[in-house]
Amino acid sequence: MRTTWSFPVRRNRNSSVPRSTGWARSGGAVLAAVVVLTAAAGPAFADGVAETSSQQPISAAAAGGTPASSADADQTLTPTTAGAGTVDSAAVTTPELTTPELTTPAGMTPAAKPPAKAQAVVDTTPSESAPVSIEPTTESSAPTDPTAPTDTTTSAPSTTAPSTNGPSTTAPSATAPSATAPSTTAPSTTAPAPAVVAKAAAAPSKVAQGGAVRITGSGFAAGEKVRATANPGSPAEFSATNKNGQRMTVRSADGHPIARQDGRVLVVDGAALSVRIEGLTPGTGGTGGGTAKNPNGFYLMTAVDQGPGKAASPAIGGVDLTGEGKSSVWITNFPYVGSESVVENYGSDGALTVKYPVVSSDDFTDCTTVPEGCVLYLRVDHRQGSNRAFDVRLPVTFVKSDKDIPSAVVDLGTVKADASGKVDLGWTVGAEFPRGTAEVVLTGLKSGKTAATTVTVSAANTGGGNGSGNGNGGTGGPTTTTPTAPPATAAAAIELSRARIGVGEDLTVTGKGFTGAVTLTLHSDPVTLGSVTATTTGGFTATVRIPAVTPGEHRVVAEDAAGHRAEYGLTVDPAELTASVDPSRAKRGQQVTFTGTGFQPGERVGGSIVGNVPATASVSAGNGNGQAMTVSAAGGSPIAKENGTLVLTAGTSVSVSVSGLTQGVDGTGGGTKSNPNGYYLMVAAEVPGGLASPAIGGVDMAGGSGGSAWLTNHPYAGSEQVVNSISGSGYASATMTVQSSDEFVNCAQAANGCVLYLRVDHRQTGNRDFDVKLPLRFAPADEVAALAGGTEVVGDLGSGVADSSGTVTFGWTVPADQPLGAQPVTLTGSDSGRSAETTLEVLTVTGQSGGLAATGLASPGRPIGIGALLLGLGALVLFAARSRGERIPRRAH
Repeated sequence: MRTTWSFPVRRNRNSSVPRSTGWARSGGAVLAAVVVLTAAAGPAFADGVAETSSQQPISAAAAGGTPASSADADQTLTPTTAGAGTVDSAAVTTPELTTPELTTPAGMTPAAKPPAKAQAVVDTTPSESAPVSIEPTTESSAPTDPTAPTDTTTSAPSTTAPSTNGPSTTAPSATAPSATAPSTTAPSTTAPAPAVVAKAAAAPSKVAQGGAVRITGSGFAAGEKVRATANPGSPAEFSATNKNGQRMTVRSADGHPIARQDGRVLVVDGAALSVRIEGLTPGTGGTGGGTAKNPNGFYLMTAVDQGPGKAASPAIGGVDLTGEGKSSVWITNFPYVGSESVVENYGSDGALTVKYPVVSSDDFTDCTTVPEGCVLYLRVDHRQGSNRAFDVRLPVTFVKSDKDIPSAVVDLGTVKADASGKVDLGWTVGAEFPRGTAEVVLTGLKSGKTAATTVTVSAANTGGGNGSGNGNGGTGGPTTTTPTAPPATAAAAIELSRARIGVGEDLTVTGKGFTGAVTLTLHSDPVTLGSVTATTTGGFTATVRIPAVTPGEHRVVAEDAAGHRAEYGLTVDPAELTASVDPSRAKRGQQVTFTGTGFQPGERVGGSIVGNVPATASVSAGNGNGQAMTVSAAGGSPIAKENGTLVLTAGTSVSVSVSGLTQGVDGTGGGTKSNPNGYYLMVAAEVPGGLASPAIGGVDMAGGSGGSAWLTNHPYAGSEQVVNSISGSGYASATMTVQSSDEFVNCAQAANGCVLYLRVDHRQTGNRDFDVKLPLRFAPADEVAALAGGTEVVGDLGSGVADSSGTVTFGWTVPADQPLGAQPVTLTGSDSGRSAETTLEVLTVTGQSGGLAATGLASPGRPIGIGALLLGLGALVLFAARSRGERIPRRAH
């Protein structure tokens, strides 16, 4: 009886070996023997060839058979007998066999000649049930039939086990696959190709807002769409600048997010912002306004936007000068006495950072409903209310909560990878994109691969006007456009801060696309304006002064040594004429000096003065809330009334009495809506139905200029002596000098003219209930005198010759009979025929000490001398004798 060992074999599904050879199962001529070796079966295991399993199946290829494999360490072998019953494996002996010559069954292909020694071949193809029967064999010296079929493609390398005396059953174990077969089988040992890693890069890696960046990537699937996004890595911050060099930058100060949308900064109502302000001037000292280019103070506030060139007003919560309300911030190094602790100082570098809470509304104004919207607003303080040169506006939109703030991530677009998996797209960094390090991410929409790089975004090279932009911080949508070339190789171009300018005024020139030193020239004279060195990016900004050139059309030309050239048209107006007198207030018999500038060099300039003997007149106005004001002449110059309009000459002193005022409530706050704590009298540009603004000469809260008056019973500490009190009956009065213009605004050019204006003070700028407006019209002194019925006296001041710079200076002694009050002075060029005006206020003599009295009366508490009284009566008689409207020419003494 022939004994066989039969066991199921699990196949490797990747194997190409069939489950079983058909010819073996159907009773082929020769059967293979199955040898099962255990750990005790021979020294081959002792040498460590076998794996850790206590049993390993080893299949020796029978002559002509299909090799099997065993890749599973947990396979077990079951002995079976060809007849019936179970055979004890220990009793099995290995008969000496000879290899018969085999023929290839139908459908089989003969294999190559088998090796000289039997080899163990592992079948890695899984099988659930098919048993494999193999006859045992032994190593012998019998010749091997070279025609025996075999399969060498899946055979493990032959390894001869150590030899032993006598018949050996360990020969097959010498090639056991437990240590070597799996590692040499091709399908299981071939390493997978390494995965391609996606990469991203940005060039340049540093760029200013508005600049261009190229984003490249590789390692994506061929032809797949790749999306690019940019995410600011640092907290969002947004800036606004003006052409004067001031910059305001905001970021969150309390964790509430901020974002920019449609050119406006989105903020949560009531959130706190960190506001950085740069470019402030150091001021000139004192508590006055300073100069136009060097003001003494500034405000940071939230206010209703009135448009470019106009003061944003009213301020939400009013203007806080006490440091209590935090509705605004007073920024100055020159506060009033007692206000030192409530102001914010700026450093010698002209910069400071403040924490500023922003709210959308107060009792009078709501930023969420006004059509104009609101702005975070930097402006010169009340002492130069008309100075617009320092205005910086950052438009704001208020939202209710953090969830209303959109994500700061910007979509840069989607592009298609090429056949090699590479992408290439351009990104123009938005003017509103936050400064700092941004992460740019490329994402493959099919493969899911991502790659990231970084771009450092800095502030734009040039100012942004009112801070408006394209609104989305990026390109506004997908883009594959090529970024612009670096400025140094781009087309050269320049821009001017003004298209029209006067001689002697400053002009800012901004350029791009230049290299090295750039020369600026004014053509067509030509005149060199100066030179500037371009930055490494090709840009420059230079401020030059327009010299004395022929008025008319000119061109500013910028050129560098590399041949870059650009020009821009400029209209040069004739030099502005000015006239001044020192001192501006003088008593009769006193010497004064007149100075004029802007005249033609060498021409004779003469002067004249017009004095008036005023008639008594008063003009009144009121509102529907019970407040009224009455104006009368106070300094000797006439005033007139024309259809409800106050007509007077610029510089005229008037007395204003106001009735119907409330006395306010305790404290220095705003009071209540119906009982405010203070009022202003001022001259301001009319805004029909709204807040008249700006005020001519600013708001005087120091009591120095006399251009406006502060009416209150609740002043700040230290201001008690400069305010005008309100009586228990609601009455107050003040003396003002009414001017038609200042350095920043001219009533003659205001769209709706100007008004003498009563309003609630800065503490409730939105309260319109107490407004009283009296329309003003400024006219020459002779016209006012004619309307008022007064008498005019014309005086000759003499003349002088303008020097090479167009400046003329000459003196004059005020005659003893010169009419009193503010009087217009005109300086006229004999050749050009151009003229300039100023004002001299003539005061009466109060004694040999030279003391001055603005109204001609003695100071309070000082008796009036009989002689002075008689002199005054005599003057009145003389003046009364003159006919009304009569012009009396008189040469100067």
